[in-house]
Amino acid sequence: MNKLKILCTILAFGLLSAMCRAQSFTIASSLTTSAFGALNIEASGAISGKVSLHLPLMWAPFRFKENIKLKIFALQPGARWWFWHVYSGFFAGTYATYARFNAGIYSFRHDGYATGISVCTGYTRMLTRRWNIEIELGGGLFYTNYDLFVNELCGEYLNTISAVRLAPSKANISFVYIL
Repeated sequence: MNKLKILCTILAFGLLSAMCRAQSFTIASSLTTSAFGALNIEASGAISGKVSLHLPLMWAPFRFKENIKLKIFALQPGARWWFWHVYSGFFAGTYATYARFNAGIYSFRHDGYATGISVCTGYTRMLTRRWNIEIELGGGLFYTNYDLFVNELCGEYLNTISAVRLAPSKANISFVYIL
């Protein structure tokens, strides 16, 4: 048991020292996500000259009419490997996804969640010393579980659906501020 405690302590200090060596941090917002009416922000930190960790959050708490709503909360922690140097040029990455949704637009309302793992690629162009513009595309494998209802006020329950799907997960154009 003591060996396990020592190993956990060494791992914790190793991770903390890697985080303390971060060259910079960024805050970003996706224009494409905002265009669909969702509030979004992404924080990231460089842990080496070629690797950065990212934490994007998206929230859409909207009810447009009684039978049209878009309520989504999504979290996508991930990591990127930069081909040139961190926050500049081409990158490839991977991330996990958790999304909770309650959305009804046409005949049906979907109330449930999705989890999955994805890959992404993109390009970041430096505009100034503190500002970048970024393009990112990604897709992955997702497990989704949701209840299906008729899309009306207190709509009738129809079915519970569970599925594994291959789907796009990111299509972002973002402005990035480097702290």
